[in-house]
Amino acid sequence: MPWALLRTVLHQRSIRSFDLPAARSFPLELEITWLSRFSADGIRAIRNESRDQQWDGLVKALEIAETERYASGSFRRDWITYESVRDVIDLNPVQAHLASIYPIKGRSSFQRRQVVSAYFRARRFLRLVECWGADEPARILDSLSLGWDVPVFIWFHLLCPAAQRTSALVVRGDLERVWGNTDLV
Repeated sequence: MPWALLRTVLHQRSIRSFDLPAARSFPLELEITWLSRFSADGIRAIRNESRDQQWDGLVKALEIAETERYASGSFRRDWITYESVRDVIDLNPVQAHLASIYPIKGRSSFQRRQVVSAYFRARRFLRLVECWGADEPARILDSLSLGWDVPVFIWFHLLCPAAQRTSALVVRGDLERVWGNTDLV
């Protein structure tokens, strides 16, 4: 959906300005591509962020990319909101979803399993980042099997200083535009 992408790009301050036609002539068919270039200093800044900052960036990236899933009050936020949920999953990953062990009462079996799975996904990504930050080529290659099942592109935008990245949006379809840094196109 173009609106979700535009909202994300604007939230990240990836482009300085854009223009849209009036509502009555707004195009029905759009294809939007978001391009970004990160400087070497920007990549170093991301790699040097603390584990807490990387965690916060990941949570924010998920909130931006999956707004409805991670809305306030959603059961999917259990692993974010409650340290006790993370502790139980870390201590007993196989049985953490069981009603007798899961620390938040009233969650269905489906909900508990979803929370455990989402936390595993976040943990895998942070382990991958840890390998990347350690600059150990063998571990980096092995860590790729851990998966990239998170909104990495948004995470990079959140952790990279704005001065160390540049972006452009290429819009095609009923509206043809390039917003942002045209050198990327």
